[in-house]
Amino acid sequence: MAGFIAGFDNDDYAAIVSMSDRLMEIGIDVPFLSIMTPFKGTELYEKLKVEDRMLEDRGWNYYNGYNVAFQPNNLTPAELLQAHRELWKKSFSFKNSLKRIIKGFTLRRGAFLLMLFMNAFYCLKKLRGNYPIDMSKRKEVVSHVVKMPVFQRQL
Repeated sequence: MAGFIAGFDNDDYAAIVSMSDRLMEIGIDVPFLSIMTPFKGTELYEKLKVEDRMLEDRGWNYYNGYNVAFQPNNLTPAELLQAHRELWKKSFSFKNSLKRIIKGFTLRRGAFLLMLFMNAFYCLKKLRGNYPIDMSKRKEVVSHVVKMPVFQRQL
């Protein structure tokens, strides 16, 4: 298992999509594919804030590893999102998932079962069209703050 992050300053569309081929070449049995997420309080957030690259209109729901909360260097936010979606679809295609499962027969039983489950799960999501949610296409849900009554101390 290994995690891979798209959205670094040197990434471009082709490099992100071709990451799927690199994953297969090096034999990653379960890839975890994320978009770089600059959480508040991190050096990355502060760097992007100073560079005026944080998308301030994006709420907390964009900070999930599958959406874009900053302005990438070589892509638009929409292009980064689309490149990540292509990477995700290619990586979890039936063909690539099956190749990883077949290679996994050499793993110990517990590792094989985990790898089998994860690849089958993500492949099934891909086959059903259940891709990571694009938060820009969802209507924002505004939570209402409920004011609790203030109890006064009785004397």
